[in-house]
Amino acid sequence: MGLFNGIALNELFDNESEYGKKHRFDEITEELIQRAEDKIGYKLPPSYRELLTFQNGGVISDDLDESWLSAIYGIAPDPKTWDGLEEMYDNWRGEWEYPDIGIPFGETQSAGHDMYYMDFRSVDENGEPRIVRIDNEMGNEVWFVADNLVEFIRMILKNESIDETELKDSIPKPRRLFVTRKKKFASALVPYWLITDISKADFMKQYGLENDLCEHSETGQPIPRIDASILDTVGTRIRNGETVEITLKDDACTLFASTMDGSLSNEVSLDDSLIQKKTLTTKGGFAKVSYPVIEQ
Repeated sequence: MGLFNGIALNELFDNESEYGKKHRFDEITEELIQRAEDKIGYKLPPSYRELLTFQNGGVISDDLDESWLSAIYGIAPDPKTWDGLEEMYDNWRGEWEYPDIGIPFGETQSAGHDMYYMDFRSVDENGEPRIVRIDNEMGNEVWFVADNLVEFIRMILKNESIDETELKDSIPKPRRLFVTRKKKFASALVPYWLITDISKADFMKQYGLENDLCEHSETGQPIPRIDASILDTVGTRIRNGETVEITLKDDACTLFASTMDGSLSNEVSLDDSLIQKKTLTTKGGFAKVSYPVIEQ
């Protein structure tokens, strides 16, 4: 097996019970690995690849009940499969607000209240991240567990309680903004950009916008006033019927929307809540010029 030579991986998983068989996926492929890496934004380290080649995820054997680890994620044929790496990455980060510091690969007996992570903030010369446990119930406290996945699996197979060391770089939960753009026929194909890092007044001044409605040619066509490449730099693009997520900077306190034509929405205030939701709609259209509006 290479990195896991001398380690009895055949003793790690429960492959006898129906529950254990259900959580084991078919043989891993390079296509599945590439898809998962593209989805989660992290390269799978060599040790994780090797472990998935031996077995593509599964439930930890009942014989190892002294350890806190209960399951290791594999990569499912369908990325939306529950207990597959991609779906669970979205679940822990989106619903439970775990920090985005790496790959959540190992469930614990707490049913999600803490998780084992490959922490990519500390990676050795072989591309192996350290293993940490993140305690979601305690404000995402981070506890050092092992230098790498191979060492972690070796510790699990000893079936003993694992000594941990608290890391002082515990990560506060980020402020996140979810904006849904209502489906509207008017300007359905026109992208809007959500802007949170600059005030509306400063934005208008910086880009020479004398008013917040676009200008039109003699034929009635809107005149572009801001290039899309600029808006992609300062804002987040949102299309008709789409919901986007924005991780807010500490000093972000307002939100407004813009089009390439320089039509600006109203500006709304953002509070300090960890999760905020806003709805963006379109006014006008047909007889009147359409423009974005953030619902209060």
